[in-house]
Amino acid sequence: MSYELYKHCTEVNAHLAKNWRFSLGISIEENILKLLEELIMAKNAPKTMKAMEIGRMLGGWLKSVQSQ
Repeated sequence: MSYELYKHCTEVNAHLAKNWRFSLGISIEENILKLLEELIMAKNAPKTMKAMEIGRMLGGWLKSVQSQ
C-alpha cells in the first residue's frame, strides 16, 4: 500500500508545474521514501526490539494522556 502511495505521488508530481515539482513534489517524495524505509526496518527488526520500542512508545503516550 505504501508503494502504491509513492507510485501515485510520482505520477502526480510529473504533472505539477515546474516550481511546485522541484520544491513541494520532491519533499513529498522524500518523505514517502523515508516512510517506506522505516516500515521495512520495523518489519525486519528482531522481536525483542519491537517489544521494547512498543513499550516505550506506549509509556510516553500514557504519560501525555495522564498529564492533560
